[in-house]
Amino acid sequence: MMLRTRNGLKKLEQKRRDNITEATKELLENDDVDAADKALHKVKLSQELQTQYTLLSKKRFISPLFILLCLLIFSFLWFFHHPNPRIHLDLEVETAVFRLAERRDFTWQKSSGLKTERFFVDGHFIVDAPGLGLDGSGERLSVEGVNVSLTQFTISKGARLEIERSKDGISLYIYEGLAQGLLEIQDGSLRLQGDGTPAVLSVQLPVPETLRFSTGNHSEHRLHLRLQTDDDWQLYGLQVTDMRFQQEMPPDSNNFISSIRKGTIELPEIKRKEKLLGHDWLHMKKISSTRLVLDFPSKGAEYFDLIFQGRAASIEVGPDDFEQDLTPSLLTWIYHQKQLFFYWGSLVFIYGLLTNLRTLLARR
Repeated sequence: MMLRTRNGLKKLEQKRRDNITEATKELLENDDVDAADKALHKVKLSQELQTQYTLLSKKRFISPLFILLCLLIFSFLWFFHHPNPRIHLDLEVETAVFRLAERRDFTWQKSSGLKTERFFVDGHFIVDAPGLGLDGSGERLSVEGVNVSLTQFTISKGARLEIERSKDGISLYIYEGLAQGLLEIQDGSLRLQGDGTPAVLSVQLPVPETLRFSTGNHSEHRLHLRLQTDDDWQLYGLQVTDMRFQQEMPPDSNNFISSIRKGTIELPEIKRKEKLLGHDWLHMKKISSTRLVLDFPSKGAEYFDLIFQGRAASIEVGPDDFEQDLTPSLLTWIYHQKQLFFYWGSLVFIYGLLTNLRTLLARR
């Protein structure tokens, strides 16, 4: 097409030059003004035809290019996913594994304390309770009583946290991070086991005594906390970058199943909501959380509720080996953005209004 365009323009240019030569000859040699005027008129027609032919050639070239560009843009928007869509989760789970964000340490505290019938610590930790005569390291601590409360615990940023709810209570496993907590004991029994002879205490005090436990500076050791309580308990303020719902069944078998009992996942930006059934998988990548709440119902339940609001780069849900990708394409995301349509529609309207106004003023 480019070759035909060039040949056509060359012919028009040659014809224009011939008309100029003819007009010059008629005027100078024959002194024929009328013939020269006709030849110049042909020159003018040739120039106009050449201009129109050039514009037509450009249009013929631009139209396929524009169509190709539109197809490329459409294909890009169709095949590429939104890099970070918003998601809302409302789940009922038995186990969840989190990777805490590197922003700050997580601290839970309650001035009145969370009353526990039994509290258990397993791992390598340091105990500090001067009022009870305890000061040193331990590997296992168990506390039982009617006036035992957990008032605070802290987990360092970047740690891996696994939370499990079963008939034995609520378990927190802390890996690759530091942890510490505070217990208030007024009426109960305490057993601390370490390198030497276990320390067994029976405590009945007029006012609660504080017991502090911590991993010290040893983040390589796992710390296991387990508690039983009749009260509802809520954890909020967790900032996470990874979240998984799986449990090993049976234990130490290296066989994992989904720990989800039921729930829903919603993508509010595209108005899509899906139900999750028992043991459906939920895989997400590159998570950033804006809200994460863990709600533990009262004693007897073997699950806890999880509410999550945030973003994820990839979202897959469904039964094992039949997961579906819920991550929206860019085209789907743009289609549901009413505010975006309003913005571009306003720009086009203003542009058209200004163009018409300029044309109207130019005519005057």
